[in-house]
Amino acid sequence: MKSISENFTKIIKGIALGSVVFIGVSSCSSRDDKSEDLNNSAKATLNFNIVGIENAGGVSASASVDKQGGTLGGSSVITKENTVSLKDFDVLTSMEKVGGLGTIASSARMNGAQAATQPMTSGVKYLIQVYVAGTTTNPVVNTVATAGVDPSITVPAGQSYDWYVFSTNDGTAPVINNGVISSSTIANKDVLYAKSAAPVTVQSGQNDLAVSFRRNTVRVDVNVDARGLFGKIDNTTTVELGTGTGGSFVSVVKSGDLNIFTGAYTNIQAVPALVSGSNMVNTVGAQGDAGAIKTASFYTVDASTNSIPANLSVRLSTLGVNMDDNSLRTFTGASVAYTNTAITPVIGTQYLLNARMIESGVQVGSTVWARTNLFYAGYATDKYRFHPTNEYTIAEVLNLGVDPLLPLLQLGGQAFNVTNEYWNWRSLTPGGTPNSGDPCALVQPAGKWRMPLSSEFTSLGTNSNSNNTDAPLIGGARMASVWNLTSGTADLSYPVTSRNLFVPLFGYRTSDGQSILDSPGSLLTAVLANGSSYYWAGDANSGAPYFHYRAYTAAVTLPVLGSLVAVWGPAGVHTTSTTTLTQILNVGVPVLTKANPVTSSNVGLNIRCVRS
Repeated sequence: MKSISENFTKIIKGIALGSVVFIGVSSCSSRDDKSEDLNNSAKATLNFNIVGIENAGGVSASASVDKQGGTLGGSSVITKENTVSLKDFDVLTSMEKVGGLGTIASSARMNGAQAATQPMTSGVKYLIQVYVAGTTTNPVVNTVATAGVDPSITVPAGQSYDWYVFSTNDGTAPVINNGVISSSTIANKDVLYAKSAAPVTVQSGQNDLAVSFRRNTVRVDVNVDARGLFGKIDNTTTVELGTGTGGSFVSVVKSGDLNIFTGAYTNIQAVPALVSGSNMVNTVGAQGDAGAIKTASFYTVDASTNSIPANLSVRLSTLGVNMDDNSLRTFTGASVAYTNTAITPVIGTQYLLNARMIESGVQVGSTVWARTNLFYAGYATDKYRFHPTNEYTIAEVLNLGVDPLLPLLQLGGQAFNVTNEYWNWRSLTPGGTPNSGDPCALVQPAGKWRMPLSSEFTSLGTNSNSNNTDAPLIGGARMASVWNLTSGTADLSYPVTSRNLFVPLFGYRTSDGQSILDSPGSLLTAVLANGSSYYWAGDANSGAPYFHYRAYTAAVTLPVLGSLVAVWGPAGVHTTSTTTLTQILNVGVPVLTKANPVTSSNVGLNIRCVRS
């Protein structure tokens, strides 16, 4: 019996031990299941997919300059085009409102996002903060990301969150302290803002969020168009936006502390805002050569009543222009005034100020003349241009087809073909069809210049105020008639020979296009110096176009400090008839009579434009 009892006891103990082991195993399995759930929760991700910037800028150069006040390309004209005359140049001004950008962006799931008009530039930094829904402290996520690489961020699943994304659209992410981005870090910056429209409940696994930024400022672009100055905007240029001129200039750009939860600003104050040429961008849709039109962008956070004041002013403390001959022309102290009324903007809206430059002329009598001759620049987008200087020479060339010295002047690395200095009468290209249009009217800005009338040449009188010669012992001679200004003072921003009406003697191009004649040639001491100028007028007499003729003859040339002592013989205006051209001394004595070489409108003459 004892043996049976002991065996039974062993069996009972074995069963009990097995039960304990089974319970232990079951308990461990239960704990493993809970751990797996926690791990799944920790692996829930938020994928922030940056769609771009809704209705972002990039305003075409004069995209909607409608002089009738209409609406073009989503822009509405606020101020029609107006001419502002400054010391060094004139400016065509206008102001527009670009299509509105609306309120703060928000998005939920990817399929709920609205399309953005412009992708964010690769490399731009932005900051993401995620909070437990309804809270504004202790963010669950605070991370910097880079456009071009959409971040995946781990958060616990099964909870609801509010998210906020910020950028200043550059390579530096904003810094947030206690829910505030300080004014100094976003002053005159392109503040971009997006947030969740409602709390987002995160499920286990991947959660895709589409983010479309909207601008959280009022943006004002200034398009500086230097095509009418015949160059490209240099990095030395500075642009400011404000009111007043000189010492009374006050910036209209304002900044403030940004509350990330509301998108509102506090402590709003004016800040200095200067955009340098190196921070300007080539204007979207610009028609000229790259660099001829650039945009300076300004960002203000003030949307209060009339916060964009009347009579805005664009201050160009320095305007540097790289000319066709690779020289740098610098203008200083320019303030361009606009005639707009005060505006109450909305955060997210955008405005555009156009400033189209026109090279100033030189006034003699009632006519404003261009400073240099018109030439056709085949290498440029804007081909109708004025020379950067009068300090070049054109010698006689008897065979344009083979003469190795034909490219006499280098402009911007391009050979200046001298035949592009000589125009058939009213042709649209130098050797084009006569009487097909006014080439001066095609100089930028189009329609602001024209060919002179014969009466305007006649008004210059028989004698110029002085004559200019530059004749080295060997080399091309430069000869010119010079008239002094009758209004204004000489502008020191331009080369010396461009500060008065300086009209060079370059002869003419024969109608067959093969030769340049009657231009001062290479000179040696004691050799006769002769040359004439022939300039087209824009009108005609019974179909015969007018032109202006002046001549120079010296019996003996003497080098005197690089110049020539000589007698000048100006003459008047002539038609293309066979009337002889008579050179007259200043005392009125005819000393030379020759046949008129301008026998048709296909003879190539120079053109000096006048302001329309």
